[in-house]
Amino acid sequence: MNENIIKGIEIKRKKFLKVMFYLIAIMFIASVLLALFEFKQMFIEHPLFSIIIELVFLLPFPIAIQIFYTNSVKKDISMSSVYAFADKITKFKQIPFSNQENREYDSYLPSEIDWSKLPVPPEKILFSTILPRFDIYNIELRTMFNGLNNLQQEINLCDLTVFKDFHFGNPEREFSALLLTIKTNKNLNSITYFQTHFAFIKGEFDIKLPKIDLGGNIDVYTNNADISKQLLTPELKETLNKLRKQFKVEYTKAVFYNEYIVFVLRSYDEGEHNYFPVNISLLTPFDISKAGKAVENFQTLYNLANRAPEFTKNI
Repeated sequence: MNENIIKGIEIKRKKFLKVMFYLIAIMFIASVLLALFEFKQMFIEHPLFSIIIELVFLLPFPIAIQIFYTNSVKKDISMSSVYAFADKITKFKQIPFSNQENREYDSYLPSEIDWSKLPVPPEKILFSTILPRFDIYNIELRTMFNGLNNLQQEINLCDLTVFKDFHFGNPEREFSALLLTIKTNKNLNSITYFQTHFAFIKGEFDIKLPKIDLGGNIDVYTNNADISKQLLTPELKETLNKLRKQFKVEYTKAVFYNEYIVFVLRSYDEGEHNYFPVNISLLTPFDISKAGKAVENFQTLYNLANRAPEFTKNI
């Protein structure tokens, strides 16, 4: 377990409690002073009643501040805890994110990204089968890890979000996805992707792949029908449907491109999707052992990375 991460979470939690204590103390002192100066006669006769009136009057302000600050701190701690969960799955190691401005993550135009240095699928895969092309958009990369599966094959994991019309007002969330990429030792010399049925997808991909019908609730796009038939096993169908249900996403996708396999979990357009949910209490010390769902999801993805070569065994 990464003790620095746990220590950092505890520092944030204690800082939150300290701020809340000071806020309540300031509110109480302000209530007494206001009651003293504004209701002098009432304060003399009924000091407790006067203070209660002022507390009721001031109460909405600290409540609003507390709600905003609590959500902010919880989001921050939740993000930090993701790294602790990944560390629990020992093969997932956080990638130190760096750029010219030395920020943990940022939004970039596609032309500003050096794709070869980031844990995403190769650029051709990304814009052929995962991300549609848009006139104006920015890409946000977060929660990035790399490692090796049991066969010593490279695996990468990242959270990717696309924003459209980023330069005017609030950015419009266009697409969000969790991407698990495995580089295998078998080159299929083709491109195929399987996707749980989803009625509507915005945008157009760079490569137009023919859609073929192999039955069931899985959509199939490929440039090699024979290979796609061998890839679409009952195990792969079951895996895609289980991932969709477990992670509560719009659809799941498996992309087979030459030697790469990419699993895509697309979340809803409205709001952020938490792929690794954890209930955080700011009143008690952080306990990673109680974050069962987040750890379970990380374990599922790592197990999937270990199983990936099985999906191409018939080729």
